[in-house]
Formats: sequence, C-alpha cells, structure tokens
Amino acid sequence: GPTVELRLPFGVSVELDAIYRHFGFTQSQSMRIFTPPNVLVSVFTTTRTSASDWELPLLAKYRLHTPVVRPYLDTGIAWDFVGGSSTDTTTVFHLMPVGPPTTSASSGGGGAQHELATGFVAGAGLEFHAGFLRIAPEIRLTRWFSQHFTTPVDVGGIPSNQTQLEFLVGITF
Repeated sequence: GPTVELRLPFGVSVELDAIYRHFGFTQSQSMRIFTPPNVLVSVFTTTRTSASDWELPLLAKYRLHTPVVRPYLDTGIAWDFVGGSSTDTTTVFHLMPVGPPTTSASSGGGGAQHELATGFVAGAGLEFHAGFLRIAPEIRLTRWFSQHFTTPVDVGGIPSNQTQLEFLVGITF
C-alpha cells in the first residue's frame, strides 16, 4: 500500500503506511453416529471464512547515515481495521440406508469482535538505493492490545493472535 514519510533533521523521520490484506481459511469436519436400529448418520460440514484488513502504522524512524546501506529502527502505534468478514457453511446429512443426503447452507458475518484494534509497533531494517528507487526490507513486530476475533474456530471464527511478526519490503521513489 501507499506510504508517506516526513524527513526531519538528525536522521529522524515520521512515516505513515497503509497496508491492505485479504485473508481467509477453510475448515472441514465430519462425524458419524450409529443409532438403533442399524442407521448410520453421517454429517460433513465445510466452513469458509474470509475478511479484508487495513493496517495503518504511524512510526517514528531513526536512520544511521552510512555510505551505502542505511540501517534503521522504527517504533510507533498501529490501527488495524477488519471489515467485510463473512462465513459460508455447508452441511451434508446422510441417513444410511434410509435415504439420500440432505444439504443445508448458511451465510453470515465472520464474527469480528473488535473491528478496530490498536497495537504497539517496533521494527528494524536496511535501506539502500537502486537507481531512483529506495528499497527497505524490514522485520516488524506488532503487539495488538486486543483480539479481532474471539469467536471459536469450530463455529467458523477466524483465529486471532495478538502478536504479529512480519517481513516487509518497502519500495519507494
């Protein structure tokens, strides 16, 4: 996504990024139950969950002034907005040997408990020039103050972790 940086004296700068992600997962479960008299009930459920995510980190950055590669450290705060979460569930019931399978389907929200989360960010990277481009690989750690999703995974929720470690590559000109 886009980035804006304000360079200040003494190797200090302030940066605002906008990072977009789309994510999702599929979960399948099956269960068989034997009931008298000689009836087997098979249940197969597939749940597909997806969401869109915008992360907006505001960072203070410090660069060392070295000739070729400039190491840097950054820290700040990030806001993360999850929207458009959805869950689609398909369940197939089959009573054997009584009759043909029965299918039911449902759709709904993905269960974001906190659509907006805030977190602390710290990172380190290297910046170098390639022609008119600046390339800056970085390792960034974000610790979110709350979980986005607390709905259990077994009912179609997206698992949410409060610690996020990423490898990012910034390309600017």
